[in-house]
Amino acid sequence: MTIRNSFKQILRRPGKAILFFVLMTAATLLLVFGVAMYIETQLRMDALEDIYSTVGTVEQPWEEVRYESDANACFDYGSYPVTDYGEVLTPEILNFPGAEYLVPPESRPYYVTYNPELNGKNGNPFSSGWEEPTYDLLEFTPLETTTDGSKTRAKITKVIRSGGEHYVSSPSDWRQLLYPAVEEGQEFEVCQHQEKGSVPLEKGKKYVGYFGYISGMPVLDDEAKANLDPDTTDIYITEYAPMALPSTSLVDKNGRPLESRIPHQEDEQPPRIIEADGDIDVGIWDRLSESRGYYDYTHGVLPITDPDLLTSFRNNNVTIRGRMITEEEFETGAKVCLIDKNIADRNFLYDGKKIKLSLIASMYGLGEESGYLPASFPIMGSLLDGDGNILEPFWEEEYEIVGIYSTRTIAQDLPFQDTVIVPAKSIGASDDGHIIYCGPMKGTTTSFMLKNGAQEEFAAALAKAVPQSERLTITYDDMGYAQAVESLDGNRDTAFLLLVVGLLAAAAIVVLLLYFFVIKEKKRTAIERSLGRSKNSCRASILAALMTFTLIAAGVGSLGACILLGSSEQLAEAQNLEEEDNGGELAVVESESGYKSDWGLGGIYNFSGQFSPWAMWDIQGNQTELMGITVPIWVYIIAPLVLWALVGVLALGLVNHNLKIEPILLLGTRA
Repeated sequence: MTIRNSFKQILRRPGKAILFFVLMTAATLLLVFGVAMYIETQLRMDALEDIYSTVGTVEQPWEEVRYESDANACFDYGSYPVTDYGEVLTPEILNFPGAEYLVPPESRPYYVTYNPELNGKNGNPFSSGWEEPTYDLLEFTPLETTTDGSKTRAKITKVIRSGGEHYVSSPSDWRQLLYPAVEEGQEFEVCQHQEKGSVPLEKGKKYVGYFGYISGMPVLDDEAKANLDPDTTDIYITEYAPMALPSTSLVDKNGRPLESRIPHQEDEQPPRIIEADGDIDVGIWDRLSESRGYYDYTHGVLPITDPDLLTSFRNNNVTIRGRMITEEEFETGAKVCLIDKNIADRNFLYDGKKIKLSLIASMYGLGEESGYLPASFPIMGSLLDGDGNILEPFWEEEYEIVGIYSTRTIAQDLPFQDTVIVPAKSIGASDDGHIIYCGPMKGTTTSFMLKNGAQEEFAAALAKAVPQSERLTITYDDMGYAQAVESLDGNRDTAFLLLVVGLLAAAAIVVLLLYFFVIKEKKRTAIERSLGRSKNSCRASILAALMTFTLIAAGVGSLGACILLGSSEQLAEAQNLEEEDNGGELAVVESESGYKSDWGLGGIYNFSGQFSPWAMWDIQGNQTELMGITVPIWVYIIAPLVLWALVGVLALGLVNHNLKIEPILLLGTRA
């Protein structure tokens, strides 16, 4: 009866009751929206350090580029660029006092693994053409003296190793032309290709060379070039020329050549002919030929300490069939690997199988700048050691394939086909004595990781501590961390403002509610007490309907806040996608070749907080991960209950105050 009377009394003034129900709902919505948005924003800010990382890539650009040509060349090589890097810098210069790295600077090598059990490059195990029977090892004597590398007549004094008959493709129509085997006493023309790297030939002396046939465009004068039909191939010629000289290219990690018994490839064009001096070591030429045959069974092995150091992994430009190498496996150096899809398809490899990696050499500062990616894996040097022997493996182990990867678009940091990715700590041996190439730092293989937001301070400290750093190009990628912080700071300020406004509005509504439905009901309380009702009955008469209406209004307002917060994020997200599709920032990734990739996923979107604090899409997907962090559901339950409890405590206090006053005194006052 008391509760029914409570609702009956409050419904006697339906207009006032509805007004306060609507106002309480609106105040709760505003308050809970502000609370939820503030908590959600704070949770996202707390998660920034786990989701984002700041990586710097380091490259040493050339200081000078000059173009050279060779007028005495047999073939028209045109002009070719010669780059000068000055002093080649190493990553060690970045380890200055006070530098705080999460991952210190590292220059990732490409290890050369040799595995003849795997199908060769591009599915063709004989693509290099460096098979032993192809070339002739000859001792000869020039019939005239030449010093500039131009053609000269010579006589074969000894056929040390014959390649037999030679089948060579005609340069004009690609027919197979037969060249007979060479014989002792036969005269021929020696062509050293070009003056650079040529050996002066003195009449009467004896020389040794490894000869074969090579085709190309001859050198023409300007008039002949002007009258040349661009579609003709009849102009091409074939020459019998020295092809290679047994040499080594071993260097230390600073690029300094190691001591060697055989010639070293310090020059860009090492000589291809040597003077005959006593007995000829035929075996070294055989090993040269054999090492060249390795090329079709070599693949690149890329050791990494953290996948976030590679742009392709940071930008989600890599798809993996199977699984990714885990953080624990990177840390412990587990014998697991990811392999390129091409080599997996050619050799019927899949995750779970094992592959043998025999690392025979390493190359530092390796990059592919032609733009034709993915490229075949290059061998930038000789696979012979300083004594002319083929390099032996410095690390040999079986690795379990845990995933097969491919890149969605052109990847500058994964430019080579058939690359195998392994944890850097899994390589349990040093590559000293096996480095065949050490070039300047490349941005695709040299990087470090900083604390988020520290790049400006780091750059200033680096410039002060390491003056040589001005010769480096350092690029910082924070994955949109700065924009995310700026956007979330704005969100938090907005949420705090809404929270304050919601608190003030809720306080005002609660005060008015208590005034009209508790304080102004004190005469009613006095009447009920005069009629013999107990104090608890009087409390129930005042509070039952009031607290019920407050609970319903607070619940509806909290539900509305939940719907509104979710809808606002979806609306902002859709608006951002629409703006980008209509010409906004980077609506679709455009590769360097100009081809636009969509992949049927609606495009890849870059983070932009310009139009909305919730527009957090980008190529890395970390903003999407950030957007997945939402306010816990208990906020929408606890917040209205706290407001309801506050109203209850205040109302109960006011009712108790009224009950302490004698009814006769209350009946004597004006309502």
